[in-house]
Amino acid sequence: MAIGKPLQTHTNWFREVAFSPDTRWLASASENKAVFVWNVALGQPASFSPLHCKDPVYTVNFSPDGQLIAAGDFVGRIHLWISETGLPVYQPLQAHDNTVHSIMLSPDSSRIVSGADDATLRVWNVSTGRRLFTLEGHVSAVSSTSYSTDGRYIVSGSADKTILLWNAVTGTPLFVLHGHSKVVSSVALTPDGCSIVSSSSDHTIRVWDVDAVLSMSSSNRKSLVEALNFTALVDGWVLGPSKELLLWVPPDYREHIHVPPCRTLIARYRIVIKEASGGSHAGTGWTSCWGNTTPENHL
Repeated sequence: MAIGKPLQTHTNWFREVAFSPDTRWLASASENKAVFVWNVALGQPASFSPLHCKDPVYTVNFSPDGQLIAAGDFVGRIHLWISETGLPVYQPLQAHDNTVHSIMLSPDSSRIVSGADDATLRVWNVSTGRRLFTLEGHVSAVSSTSYSTDGRYIVSGSADKTILLWNAVTGTPLFVLHGHSKVVSSVALTPDGCSIVSSSSDHTIRVWDVDAVLSMSSSNRKSLVEALNFTALVDGWVLGPSKELLLWVPPDYREHIHVPPCRTLIARYRIVIKEASGGSHAGTGWTSCWGNTTPENHL
């Protein structure tokens, strides 16, 4: 049920909305080249709204302490305003060479992480406006970023279909998660830090176990199923450590594969890949797998 009347100020698309931590304010990123801010209880714009930019705004967020509003625009700039007055903290930062799709402030509000079309994330010092480091690992646009509530990790989702977990202090990549078959549109770490939740244009939502992710490494995988945690399917094939072909997955199954460290898969179907008790069968003995089929939807 809708609460109150629609907030009608935009004359063009708006890309993203965000509540302030105390839910008093709602901000929206607009193709109108502005950020609009409303008083939620009154349904009225803030006295300083809109916050004008020179180009369409694609993402907006409040700082965890509620004192700042950050936004990223079409040409790669980051804007930062004081939330109570709408005054700019400093001139917009030229953060990226192209569109900023995601922006988030660290739990202590001292840093900003931005993700953009250039396939990078960049971390900025809020007080000085200086870039601290660049996170490189994705090969296509970064669509979503999120900090853990303890500030230890950053997670990012990309059009390259992967999710990356990073050390937020050093910028070191910790793990690449494969599973989605299309653009990863949104990622978030749960408040307890135990799970990563991701959604994708492949029509699925996945929940990943952070402890399981951190305990895994490419050097300790021992099974065909574990190989799925480290490599994306290549033309439908699961590849081994030396890029050998291990298992071909039919096209209709590829969007619905559920293996650890993915704890939960929310989708129309769920395909589980398991190994028989005798292990996998490859080479001249591959036909031995014929005797290991079950009536379930398992490969």
